[in-house]
Amino acid sequence: MKKFDPYFPVVYTPTYNDAEALATSLDMMKDLKMKRLVVDGRYHGFPQINDSDISTDDTQEVCKQYDADYRIVSPCYEEQKFTFAANTLHIEGHKIMMLCSSDERFTIVKEYLLPWLKHMCLDAEYPMSFHVLIDEKHPGHKYEQGAKMLPKIFYNLGKIEAKHVHWAIYVKGTNQLLKAYPNPSVGIMLHHDYTWRSKERDGLMTAFQDTNVKREKRLLFKIGRDRAFA
Repeated sequence: MKKFDPYFPVVYTPTYNDAEALATSLDMMKDLKMKRLVVDGRYHGFPQINDSDISTDDTQEVCKQYDADYRIVSPCYEEQKFTFAANTLHIEGHKIMMLCSSDERFTIVKEYLLPWLKHMCLDAEYPMSFHVLIDEKHPGHKYEQGAKMLPKIFYNLGKIEAKHVHWAIYVKGTNQLLKAYPNPSVGIMLHHDYTWRSKERDGLMTAFQDTNVKREKRLLFKIGRDRAFA
């Protein structure tokens, strides 16, 4: 039996009726043999599909096929899913979580990434996040990632939470935004490809993001204030 290593990262994926993209992501990363936590549930503002707040497509079957840990938090905001995932993995003894959406995948050179992460995190009592370089497969989409790298790896999961919006990660119980290591992580690349999902499903996602952008803009003042003064 393989010895449990709390510094071996777990990949967290939020989803809702996105089985086609999820299956592609899971299949393309299966050789990495990394634990995958999939948290299902409709986001507030996203259209309810088949009168259900949880996925009614093949999401659960896909998770079973690829031995992914399937959980439900619904209906919710995306930031609530992130905090649920971090808390769940912390309780299980994991120290590092990697955020990977249904239409994303990581390529990882374990011989480089894993020793680097352990070196960066070992015995650190404070939470941290780490940037990952991004490969946008189809630039020009309305909601392409835009940035060359984003914080996608998180350490000390019991001391972080997402607040206001899913991308604003805080030190838990404070108004202090979590700082990210400024350089890209070693041995890892994130690939984003929205074409893994159907045009109909992508249209629903785009409409949801159009609506959610207005909500996020209303919250940007709070986040900016916290960044400046907390």
